[in-house]
Amino acid sequence: MKKLSLVLLGALTITQVAQAAPGAFDGFYLGGRLGWSQRNVKTDFPAIEWTPHIKDSAISSSKKSRGLTYGLYGGYGQNNNGFYWGAELSIENDIANRGVTHDIEVKNRGVVTKEFPTKLQTKYHRGTIFGITPRVGAVVANTNLFYVKLGMEFSEDDVEYHHEWKRVNAAGAVVNTGQSKKSKESKNQFVFVPGFGYERAFGNLLARFEYGYNFGAKIKTPNLVTDAMTKNTPVNFKYSAHVLKFGLAYKF
Repeated sequence: MKKLSLVLLGALTITQVAQAAPGAFDGFYLGGRLGWSQRNVKTDFPAIEWTPHIKDSAISSSKKSRGLTYGLYGGYGQNNNGFYWGAELSIENDIANRGVTHDIEVKNRGVVTKEFPTKLQTKYHRGTIFGITPRVGAVVANTNLFYVKLGMEFSEDDVEYHHEWKRVNAAGAVVNTGQSKKSKESKNQFVFVPGFGYERAFGNLLARFEYGYNFGAKIKTPNLVTDAMTKNTPVNFKYSAHVLKFGLAYKF
C-alpha cells in the first residue's frame, strides 16, 4: 500500500509539473473548433415610383440568423515571462444563412392597394472563411492564458435575391404576371474580427473558449427594376455577427 501510494503521488507530481511547465504555450499547435454565430443582416431597397400615381414602399429591415461554425486552426506562440504573443491561421465554415421574404406595400394615389402584390426575397451566404489572427495576452500560473485577438477574415460571399410583382383582380386572380428578376451577386470580403478568449493548457492539449465580433461588410446588387420612373433600384446588404467558439488543439 505504501509503495502504491508513492507511485500515485509520483504520477500526480509529474502530471502537475507537466501542466505547470513554463513553456506550456510555447511552440506550434494545431486543432479544431466548433462555435455559434448570430448574424444580423440589414437589407435596404428604395421606394419605386412606377407611374405618377403608383408607388412601392421602401424596405429597411434587419433580420437575425443563428447557426454553427466549424473549422481548423493552427499557429505559433511564445510566453516571455508572462507576456504571450503569437499568430494563427484558420479555415472554417459559417452556416448561419437564412432566407427572408419582404412584402412590399403598394399605393395607388396614396392609398394602399392589393392590386399589385409585390415581394422581395433575399439571402446572404458566407463562403469558406480564411483567417489570420495575431494574439497577445497574459499567462497566469503557467497554464492559464488570457488573450485578445485582432483577426482578419477573407471569404467570397454571395447574396441571392428575387424581386417580383403581378397584377390581380378583385377576386385575387392573376391578370398580369408582371415582372420577376431572380439572380445572385458575389463579392470578395475582407472583414475585421477582434475578440478575446481564455485558453488552458493540459500538458500538450490546449483548450480554449473565445468571443469575436465580426464588423461585417456590404454587398450591393445591380438595379432590380429598369422600366419604372425610379431608375436607381439596387438592394444593399450589410451584415455583422457575434461569434462564440470552443477549440481544442495539440501543441507540438
